[in-house]
Amino acid sequence: MSNEDKKKYIESYAIEESIDLDENKIEKNEVIRTVAKLCLNSLWGKFGQNVRSKTAVIEDRSRLLELLSAPNVTVTNIMCDATSKVVVQYNDDQDTLNNVNALVAALTTSHARIMLYQLLHILDRSILRVLD
Repeated sequence: MSNEDKKKYIESYAIEESIDLDENKIEKNEVIRTVAKLCLNSLWGKFGQNVRSKTAVIEDRSRLLELLSAPNVTVTNIMCDATSKVVVQYNDDQDTLNNVNALVAALTTSHARIMLYQLLHILDRSILRVLD
């Protein structure tokens, strides 16, 4: 980043955020950027975490019957393999977390997609988009 780019960034940041940045303290640090990105992605992902969906590998018939007859469990899939094991996917209706918020997760995802589409529009519509 050139000094001229830094000055433009500081001026635009002051106008948009009403915060004056110190030019001498602005430097590129990939390690801090990577850690911050990881922390933010983990935080936002926590809001949309699905705590109810679980998978169990069951070898005992009594454990399978216990799971199927539990009032707070909704079985979504049962798969049998070549051995005597059964893989059961289920939702536990009692398990909830206080920090899960589907609205925050949806807003975060939609905002990120809007930002991405704005950047793609600036670049060119014919650019290849591979998103997970």
